[in-house]
Amino acid sequence: METFCTIDWISFTDTEKQPGTGYLVPWYLNDQATTPTIPRFGYRKAVTTPLGNVIMWDGATGTMGVHYQYNGRAITALMAAGVHPVSILVEHIEMGHRCSRLDLAIDVRGIHRFAQRLAMLAEMHKYRGTCRSIHIVRSVNDDGITTYCGSRQSERFARLYDKGVESGEGSDWARLEMELKGDVARGVARHLTSQQIGGLFLATKTLLTALIDFDDDDWRDIMGGEGVPITAPQIKERDTEKWLLTQVTIAIARYDKAHPERDIWRQFIDTVEALMRTAN
Repeated sequence: METFCTIDWISFTDTEKQPGTGYLVPWYLNDQATTPTIPRFGYRKAVTTPLGNVIMWDGATGTMGVHYQYNGRAITALMAAGVHPVSILVEHIEMGHRCSRLDLAIDVRGIHRFAQRLAMLAEMHKYRGTCRSIHIVRSVNDDGITTYCGSRQSERFARLYDKGVESGEGSDWARLEMELKGDVARGVARHLTSQQIGGLFLATKTLLTALIDFDDDDWRDIMGGEGVPITAPQIKERDTEKWLLTQVTIAIARYDKAHPERDIWRQFIDTVEALMRTAN
């Protein structure tokens, strides 16, 4: 049996960037040519690089900023160029960006039909952890299987599937993958930047076994070792104040300029005063 841990998806958002102001890139993307692509998530402009990462900006609201997205192919290409995935986290965090999604994966090779075995245990409810819902999808010819653990809309979600079948390499390669969002993604991203490379494996095992943990000899061999405490980042009051002063006020000013007849400032002040009276 062989195991390998990696980061399979990274998304960051620069919430400080206003529409029409363009974007900045980390140093490892400076020399990358860009090609226009179709924007998503409410953004109006987007480009992709030869590495496969996507940058989107000019959102529908002033708080959307610039969105940076790295899929597995882009991360693999950067690793081949000598840029470790944890270095991507470090660069974006140092630029003041917020991690919005982070996928951590453990690849397991050499165990025949391991993903099928985990799916069977999940179907029989032979697991521990915080997971409250299991959804299992089988391929048409039943040679591949995926177990979805939890809700895709939550901050913690797992996929256990036949990576070898998906890539045409047979059923001896399983992938155990965590998809993290929101405060959990930000907390784990910051945690990983303070660890040695081995900390990635330990953090992934900690998150997986907290969500779903099987009573299986191979699973225990893979997930063995002590867990690590991972907490969400503290939300500081000054961040809210900065958002109010730099985002809300700008949005109101732009609306007032475009629609002076609406007297939006007076409406805003009246609304705040009414809410303060209610709170008191």
